[in-house]
Amino acid sequence: MFHILSRIYGLIDYCFMFSDWQSIQNWRKLKNGRDRGMSITPLRLRHFKEPVYCRPRTTDANVFYDTFWGKYHRAPASLSPVLTILDLGSNVGYTMLDYAWSYPSAKILGVELDAGNFEICQRNVEPYKPRCEVLHAAAWYEDGDVTYKGESEWGFHIAPGGEQKVRAISISSLIGMLDGFVDYLKMDIEGAEREVLNRCADWIRSVRCLKVEIHKPWTVEECIPLLESFNLSCQRDSIHHEAVIALNQAYAGVFVPLPLSFRGTGTAR
Repeated sequence: MFHILSRIYGLIDYCFMFSDWQSIQNWRKLKNGRDRGMSITPLRLRHFKEPVYCRPRTTDANVFYDTFWGKYHRAPASLSPVLTILDLGSNVGYTMLDYAWSYPSAKILGVELDAGNFEICQRNVEPYKPRCEVLHAAAWYEDGDVTYKGESEWGFHIAPGGEQKVRAISISSLIGMLDGFVDYLKMDIEGAEREVLNRCADWIRSVRCLKVEIHKPWTVEECIPLLESFNLSCQRDSIHHEAVIALNQAYAGVFVPLPLSFRGTGTAR
């Protein structure tokens, strides 16, 4: 009986998420690893007019679940208005899509270092341009080039001597593309956060709120004092315990006008 009820509740949940039966069937195959013979698969969600694309035999289904069910990337509900978002580690664009729906007036700039992920990310955010733009680059503490590696699509990370090379863009330069101020910065850059945040003095006061996912060997307990040294109010995220939420109290309750221009570009150097 419990098993039957669980399946019924699961189907009801899927009906709230997806807009057609074919998408539900495809999602179940992708989620359960029964995706042999499938190619890049369109999934139709109720919140979006255009399909969302998911690759079989990759970690895309995991990222999809974490985004649209887990909502680990979301800004604090009390943060308002949210008019500029910097998404560091955009993967295949699901977080950018959710931001576009959650914050319909926001400009969203994403950054993804892996070429394969970037290609799907571009495809997913294309209908929402120019409000959403994604760069093929690594978010780093200085402009230049870096190498990276990874064993799965959601685990690519900057690594000296990595097999692949990509352009690196500093956080300061990225914030400049959003006219010098960001309401919400999400940072999920697979370990590079330690290097980036240890060199954040030139840009941290241009961010109203940030959420940082922490990767070992760094810890939440090490991250919080660093951010607090810049007079940010910090706490461990109650939804994602390996993430830190930091709020710049100088901007609490301050309305920040929408930027007049958006200088991001989705092309690689």
